[in-house]
Amino acid sequence: MSDDTPITHQVFDLQGMQILQREPVHKVGTDAVLLGGWISKVVPLVHKILDAGTGTGILALMAARHFQSAIIHAIDIDPEAVELASLNVLQADLASRISVTCADLINLPEGQNLKYDLVVSNPPYYNTGILPASESKSRAKHMTAPESSWMRGLQMGNNPEGHICIIVPGESAVHWVREANALGYYTCDRLNVFSRSDDTL
Repeated sequence: MSDDTPITHQVFDLQGMQILQREPVHKVGTDAVLLGGWISKVVPLVHKILDAGTGTGILALMAARHFQSAIIHAIDIDPEAVELASLNVLQADLASRISVTCADLINLPEGQNLKYDLVVSNPPYYNTGILPASESKSRAKHMTAPESSWMRGLQMGNNPEGHICIIVPGESAVHWVREANALGYYTCDRLNVFSRSDDTL
C-alpha cells in the first residue's frame, strides 16, 4: 500500500461522541465502555488523570467528559494508537485538556513518573491462546510482562491518596489483587461482569 492511500476509519458512537477506529489499533470494546462508565460512579472529583494504554483514547475521552476540570495524560506504547488517539482528542476539541504521548508504562524513565489522582487502564491481560498475527494487536491484548510489573507501573504514576481503576479477567483477578496488596493498594469497589451463552437465557 502506498503512502498516499487514504486511511479508512470506522466510527464508534458513544452517546454522541464520535470515536474513530482503524486497523491495527485495538478497537473500542465492551470492557472499556463499562470501565469508563463505572469510574464516574465510584471515583470522587479528581484533577490529574493518567490513561495507560490509551488505544483509541476512549477512556481518556470518557474521563474528560465526566471530570470536566481534569487534565488527562494518555500514553500508549504503539505509535499508531498514539496517532489515532490524538486525532480523536482533536476531533472532540479536548486538546487543551488531554495530551497523548508514546510511552511504555512499565519502562518510564525515572524523571517521567508524574503523580496522578487517578490512573485508569485496560491492560493486555491474556497470557494464553494463539497470538494475533498483528504485532500491535498482540501487544494490546496479550501480556508481555507479569501482573507485578503492571501494578508497579500503575503505582508509580499514582498519588499515595489516588485511585487505580483497571480491568482484569476473572480467572486471574486474584493475582492482580495480590500484587496490588503487596504495594499497599486494596479494593474499594469491584464490578464483576458475567457473560452467558444463548442457551442459558
